[in-house]
Amino acid sequence: GTAGGEGTSAWEVQCTSCGQAFRDARSYEAHYNAVHLYQCESCEKSFGSARLLEIHIEERHDSFFAARRAKLVREASEGGHGAGRCEGLFRCLAEGCEERFWSPGLRRTHLIRCHAFPENFYIPGIE
Repeated sequence: GTAGGEGTSAWEVQCTSCGQAFRDARSYEAHYNAVHLYQCESCEKSFGSARLLEIHIEERHDSFFAARRAKLVREASEGGHGAGRCEGLFRCLAEGCEERFWSPGLRRTHLIRCHAFPENFYIPGIE
């Protein structure tokens, strides 16, 4: 059977999101879970978990987050103490960790030291 799309053979499953064809439902399900399950509707980047998608949306597409970040940068450049008055903006990427950081760099250091992320880790769409 097919999962959408015209002209597919009886043994082919076609992804309704991107049109890619698969020989069986298991392959299609693996594709969907890897590419479309946690996909940003704004920029179409895909993430491995709901948490990473949520953090991406907050940091890349949320105007309130952008305003808070701009305010902290402005206060820091003016010699203010903005960082001392509120919690960090950047949430830890590790599941279950609720730590927040003032910069993506501090978060990265935390992930490597405390959660054993490899030093060269990279998650597209997240600083």
